[in-house]
Amino acid sequence: MSDLVSFAFGEPAYVNDTHPLYIDADQPSRAIHGRGLRQLVRALVAGFQAYGLQAGDCVPVQLSGNTVIHPALQLGIIGAGGIYMACNHTTSLYEMQHLIQLVSPRFILTHPGGLPMVLSACAKDTEGPSRRVSTVDEASIDRLVQFAATDVATELVNTPATVASELFRVEDLLSFGEADWQTLDEATAQQAPATMFLTSGTSGLSKAATRSHAAVVSQIEAVQYEPPFAVKRAVALPVHHLLGDYWTTIFPIRYGHPVHILRRFEVTNFLDALQRFAITETYLVPTMVHILLSQDTDTARARLNSLRYVGIAGAPIEETVLQRFRALLHPEAYASTFYGMTEAGVVTQYRYGDTRPAGGMGGRSMGYEVRLIEPVDEDDVRQIISSAPPAITGDDQPGEILIRGPGMFLGYRASPAVPAALTADGWFRTGDIGYRKEGHYYLMGRLKELIKVRGYSVPPAEIEAVLLEHAGVHDVGVIRTTAPDGSTEAPRAYVVTVPGPVRPSADELAAWVLDKLAWYKGLDGGVVFVASIPRTAAGKIQRGRLIQLDSQRDQLAQILV
Repeated sequence: MSDLVSFAFGEPAYVNDTHPLYIDADQPSRAIHGRGLRQLVRALVAGFQAYGLQAGDCVPVQLSGNTVIHPALQLGIIGAGGIYMACNHTTSLYEMQHLIQLVSPRFILTHPGGLPMVLSACAKDTEGPSRRVSTVDEASIDRLVQFAATDVATELVNTPATVASELFRVEDLLSFGEADWQTLDEATAQQAPATMFLTSGTSGLSKAATRSHAAVVSQIEAVQYEPPFAVKRAVALPVHHLLGDYWTTIFPIRYGHPVHILRRFEVTNFLDALQRFAITETYLVPTMVHILLSQDTDTARARLNSLRYVGIAGAPIEETVLQRFRALLHPEAYASTFYGMTEAGVVTQYRYGDTRPAGGMGGRSMGYEVRLIEPVDEDDVRQIISSAPPAITGDDQPGEILIRGPGMFLGYRASPAVPAALTADGWFRTGDIGYRKEGHYYLMGRLKELIKVRGYSVPPAEIEAVLLEHAGVHDVGVIRTTAPDGSTEAPRAYVVTVPGPVRPSADELAAWVLDKLAWYKGLDGGVVFVASIPRTAAGKIQRGRLIQLDSQRDQLAQILV
């Protein structure tokens, strides 16, 4: 069988296992074992079908934080023939209206706090089909966990759900016995959508990246390996993001790796969970690493001691920060970055025991091809839709990263104005700039962030990395501005200095950069000292906000002159 649900339950040793695989880290009695998950998924399949879910219907799931029933809901929706869509619990009315127009969902699952907003968004969409909205609260979670803990299989009740209202509770789906999930042959699994995850669009509105059954299976197989320690994971990343979902849904039931699920990342609770459950593997974004480094060193080191592997992704992380974090871990532990995205999964990675060059993102994951090409302007993106340009073949030569492989997504659910995502021969244009060296890949920044200095392309991340090597620099963000003579773009650095009585001057930092980088990478746009650098929750610099603040600063300067 090639469908995702059959793949998930493809290891009988874990399907029949009565040891907990999905554990609520805050309430460990809330746990689901392999046999219970299978029983719960079959019941949800029967319930969704009884309530009228049709093949290809999209079901957004908007839970209030991470929960142990997330995997069952995802597999139940997919098993009933639907498409699971992850949705942030903080989604606004405007965003929900956009989502409804984007995917025209037949069902929406939401938490009590989101219910008024979801109902309002549905009411405003008068052209779409009628929708059923389900609430998922704490009592719902307990009911589904209890159902999974029972050891009594029930037969399918072939009775359509007749309800007076479009509103129901998710546990109502358990009233129709159990049913087999829909299976797919290999050819159908290549094209049949299984999941959608939202990703930002250049217009500011989200696009839905659609992954087929076969693509999800391929993404998982590309990164799975058995390290020389018993895998026991903790997940605090949000499961509405692919990075959090990746390690939460399939790996436990397919490979027998128990996962302790935290509702959200809160540093004290996270550290306590690592120590209490002797966690050996976890995944973080750079913001989480910075927070962990801000804790008392002895306390952090004691609570991180059981870890043997930490994967870090979602945004670039400075090598000096990574070295400081590694110093907190057990001598046998590895902390490594990897490179991936919603559209493709994990493309390059370092595994436990791999020798990791400074700043690297690892070698290609199984099945993926990576090509570097000469950067193409964003306005000319359509010119490479028919086929990818010739590759850059030498080491240490920067280029835009293109990727191809069986784990690639099908495309975006988006407005017609969004150009095709894949070339005719299957390459995906990432918009990232990087280079290759001795089989390892290195990320330099985003194509749209490049600064054009007298014909040269300058990645801001390269200047940022050099500035962060200065003992007086705590954080930095580099953006493009115009050189004083107006002849070219130029880099400008916004710098947060290390607290202390003496801070580096702008001239000192400019000289520091020129001493280490080529002349055209100099800070001809100046240095501005600030209290903080705006970043996303994943740790990415919000250059758009920096550029906006920079524009306001320049306008104010003109007024004050």
